[in-house]
Amino acid sequence: EQRYQKNQKMLLEVLKTSDGQNNTPAEKAANYNEVGEMMYAGNNFSAAESAFKKSILLFEQEGEIKNPVYALAL
Repeated sequence: EQRYQKNQKMLLEVLKTSDGQNNTPAEKAANYNEVGEMMYAGNNFSAAESAFKKSILLFEQEGEIKNPVYALAL
């Protein structure tokens, strides 16, 4: 329960920042990676996989494959 509440709070913060129109594609990709990590920690593997795939796609579309966060999503 405590881990879920911590993850829920972090997820809400990530989603708030990802709603901003000023985020770069790399920042959006990093946000998706954060969501994937939180979903994975909460044993929601299907949602985690979707978030990681979206993160990877955004990084690759922007040519940001040398970004250290890209490696985390692989």
